[in-house]
Amino acid sequence: MLNYECLGTPSGVATFLLVVFHAIAIVTADVVVPVAVDYDKAVAKTSDGFLSVTFDTGVFSHHFAGLNLTSEKMINIGKSLAPAVLRLGGSSEDSITYDMSAKGNVGESQATPRSIDKSTLPAEALGMDRLYVGDPITVTRKEWDYINKYAEAVGMSLIFGLNAQKRNSDGSWNASNAKQLIKYTSSQGYKTNYELGNEPDLYFEHSDKKNVSGGQMADDFQFLAEYLESVGLKKTIAGPDVATLTRGHFFEQFLEGAAGKTAPSVITWHHYYGNGHTFKFEQFHSAEVLDKLMNELDFVKLMLQNNHRADAEVWLGETSSTYGGGTPGVSDTFVAGFMWLDKLGLTALYNYTHICRQTLWGGSYSLIDSKTMKPLPDFFASLAYKQLMSDRVLSVEGQLRTGRTTRVYAHCTRTMPGSEFQPGAVTLMAMNLDNTTSAQLRLASRFDHTVVAQYLFQSIDGDPTSQTVLLNRNPMSLINDKEVPQLRPKLVVIPTEGTIQVPPLSYAFFVLPTANATACL
Repeated sequence: MLNYECLGTPSGVATFLLVVFHAIAIVTADVVVPVAVDYDKAVAKTSDGFLSVTFDTGVFSHHFAGLNLTSEKMINIGKSLAPAVLRLGGSSEDSITYDMSAKGNVGESQATPRSIDKSTLPAEALGMDRLYVGDPITVTRKEWDYINKYAEAVGMSLIFGLNAQKRNSDGSWNASNAKQLIKYTSSQGYKTNYELGNEPDLYFEHSDKKNVSGGQMADDFQFLAEYLESVGLKKTIAGPDVATLTRGHFFEQFLEGAAGKTAPSVITWHHYYGNGHTFKFEQFHSAEVLDKLMNELDFVKLMLQNNHRADAEVWLGETSSTYGGGTPGVSDTFVAGFMWLDKLGLTALYNYTHICRQTLWGGSYSLIDSKTMKPLPDFFASLAYKQLMSDRVLSVEGQLRTGRTTRVYAHCTRTMPGSEFQPGAVTLMAMNLDNTTSAQLRLASRFDHTVVAQYLFQSIDGDPTSQTVLLNRNPMSLINDKEVPQLRPKLVVIPTEGTIQVPPLSYAFFVLPTANATACL
């Protein structure tokens, strides 16, 4: 039940309605966008942990230096995004040896052959593996406990990428070191799940890596599954975590090789819109750029159908805006939210169950600034998504049409004990990619004179490259630098034949408490 002070009395309601009606009446619609939602049935289903996060295995390169996972701030941030998968992977996962007999240290920099002073690194390099690829890394027992205990503390499910570069003379995977890690993990009662290898379709591009065929990787996954079963462990095994869908036909060969096998139990691939070093600001809110994801989603769907895996569970096992650590000054600012939210909207329609955001911390595409530890705009957008969008996906007419500068997705509203919204409510997630024209969303006439809970996100001072985001014109930040704030909506009323405004270059969530959607009851 909505409960706000301004609506606390009958007179308060009347005053509120009068003010809102007057305010909306003077708005001139720039572009009216009809929003037709099918409220009767869900067209897709995600999961409670759909929006998930990652740490790059580069954190092991410097023993988590700069990242205090026991701090109240990091615990609160993690809990606010749970339930979720916490994926721990990256290129350096294929350079790691596990030593569960060594205690090791947490929080101290590890000397590497390149003798890099981490304090001098730019923000986009912190927590990332690209400066350390090829350098040997040893994960100690203390470090392994550290990350597992963080996942447990915040209510996330850890999935870890095992080193697939350890090979036998016949080319098959040498699992001896991985078995030591799995045995220790099981002895501690950790609920860790597993991947095997990171972006194996690109192994051939690295002179320090052994090339592995798609068919061989499929055999290696099955070996892992059979080993886990033999020691009484029932685990999610996700893969192949490819970077591309067509390079060397690796993905196709992997699916062919996995036909009839029990592993992997989840199909994963990675998605970025482009190269972080060359992508420009305007591409981050380009409909043409965002539309390209649909082609890749369709391709994966077709590949799975062709290989008798049409019903397979699929994740984006690693994803963000641009690869290579992101685009400093853009991918860590407000404008990056369009890519992130549109990706969530589209993949939900394709029944993906987890989207693992690269990264929670580390690089210039993280949810938390790697140096200041300040939550960035995408963190607050993610928080709104987690709180307002349930796993039941509704159809919006025209939502897969290309070239849309106003993009609208609909889910049943997430409801839970103590929630201010009741079953039957619907949440619209809307984005206006245009930087000059407002979009006016026109809902069905039955919503005329009804209250809508608005969560409008805009950049501060109209600067889309700001790292501060406004929610209903209020700047968002942690409370006392450690507590995640509540997201409070602004209540608006739709007048007769009226609309809901989405200003230029903004995104918003609109909850329709009175939708009484059959699909959401």
